[in-house]
Amino acid sequence: MAKTIPNTILDINSQTTRIIFFRKVLVCIILSVLIIGLYRQVRNHDFINLDDAAYVTDNDLVKQGLNAKGIAEAFTTTQT
Repeated sequence: MAKTIPNTILDINSQTTRIIFFRKVLVCIILSVLIIGLYRQVRNHDFINLDDAAYVTDNDLVKQGLNAKGIAEAFTTTQT
């Protein structure tokens, strides 16, 4: 006959697991709300005219769209 684990141990572990899970979910929700709250205020900001044309609107790499070459070049090239 196999020994069985008392239900109280299973209940404790199950309850602990649920608490840990809900804490993680709560932290994710709080972080998401904070990030959205912080970045929401900049949604209506316009581009500034210092270097936006050179780096965004007239940039050939940006005009090509999101692709592997563009991502690699974005992280490996520097401009001064």
